Amino acid sequence: MASDAPASPAIQPYPQRWLILAAIVLTTFLGTWDGSAPVVALPAITRQYGVGIDSAVWVLTLSSLLFAVPMAIFGKLGDMIGHKRIYLIATLIYILAAAGAGTAPTFGWLIFFRSLEGLASAPWFTAALAIFATTFAPNERGRAMGIMGAGASLAWASGPLLGGLLLQAFDWQAIILVEIPVAILSLAMAWWLIPEDSHKTQEQFDLAGAATFTGLALVLMFGLRIVSDSGWASLPTLAAGGAFVVILALFILIERRHVAPFIPLNLFANRRYTVATLFSATQIVTQFAMMFLVPLYLLEVAGLDPAASGLIVAGLSVARIIFEPVAGRIAELRGCRLPSTVGIGMIIAVAAGFAFVLAPTTPGGIIFTALFVFGVGIVLGRTPVFLAVTHLADRERLGLALGVFSMLTFAGGALGQTFFGVLLQTLSGSGSAPLATVPEPELVLAFSICFALVVGLAALAGVFAQDLPGRKMMNDVVAIHS
Repeated sequence: MASDAPASPAIQPYPQRWLILAAIVLTTFLGTWDGSAPVVALPAITRQYGVGIDSAVWVLTLSSLLFAVPMAIFGKLGDMIGHKRIYLIATLIYILAAAGAGTAPTFGWLIFFRSLEGLASAPWFTAALAIFATTFAPNERGRAMGIMGAGASLAWASGPLLGGLLLQAFDWQAIILVEIPVAILSLAMAWWLIPEDSHKTQEQFDLAGAATFTGLALVLMFGLRIVSDSGWASLPTLAAGGAFVVILALFILIERRHVAPFIPLNLFANRRYTVATLFSATQIVTQFAMMFLVPLYLLEVAGLDPAASGLIVAGLSVARIIFEPVAGRIAELRGCRLPSTVGIGMIIAVAAGFAFVLAPTTPGGIIFTALFVFGVGIVLGRTPVFLAVTHLADRERLGLALGVFSMLTFAGGALGQTFFGVLLQTLSGSGSAPLATVPEPELVLAFSICFALVVGLAALAGVFAQDLPGRKMMNDVVAIHS
């Protein structure tokens, strides 16, 4: 089978590439911790600020969504002015935002600073992928990504666990304030180790396209919030849907007419790239959904304390720590299709068990084991598909292609998390009240329906997995880029 990947100049390995990887792992740890640890603080946030779970979840969602939405913008800017420069500025802003979030006097200020944290961390992941693609040889890239993924998984594992321990010893704000010294260290390492960009494009920046694309994501985000307040068939919800359609049409019109469009529509003419993006976005929804639903179930239904809940949920990330480097090597040898398909089967099995078997009295050890299996399933799809995209993307617009891929992936996860928050609120009938006020039978049923929906989403990802690159395809694209 012929490759869809364009030919690119050969990559010469950078001498300090493994030290650069260490710096990126540290930054990846920080960004992932910021998305996992605050989960166990949601009940405390609802009590301190007097808001419902549907509002408190925006502490996670806005940070995650604003981490995801600008990725394409920062990827494009990285192609134009250099990934390192944006990376350093963003890290400095992140430090200031974390300080603000950790001392926010009101819920509004907390949301503002959490949003700024997400926005500031947006360049990190896209820059990391671009740096890997330009400093590591193709036959080393899978291992590098696996190590980076293991660092992120360690953050997922330690986030709920250490976050729960911090919550027991201090106020919930400590979960955010502890990020500051890590961010300062990562800033120093990035400045010292990452080389200046030698390849920059001279294209005009499509401001109108970037603005309308960002508007699309924001309308979708706030549309989900409107749904939680007014219902699916309300006039405000329908108005948000209409606004989305209008902005989408305007975006397409602008991109077709611009000489250097923000997102060239022919970017998705590469079928392998498109399928990889769809698979990644769908799969990560299942991960974000489980990382949102399971801790809340353990806290609000099973009645566990935050530390115990965090320890059980860490099963997912323990699996990722162990298997991320292995999955990268499997992808180099076997391609993406086989491990991704096996992984989706594992995700479906676990989510189905949670939907139909999980009970408030289920032993924590069983839940830990199930989440460990779920984590292996996530890794078998996540690492191979990320590796494939670095080979499939055109070197001339590498930052943009990786930015769009990353944005759609993480925006899917953030929007999925918001969707499940709205769905759980609707199914349980809690309204703006805490989930603890809902009778247990109704709450258990609401969680079961949410877990069943995760099964359906995983099955959809399985469909996409069948068109991912197999072993021959991966060998072909590695040969082209070597």
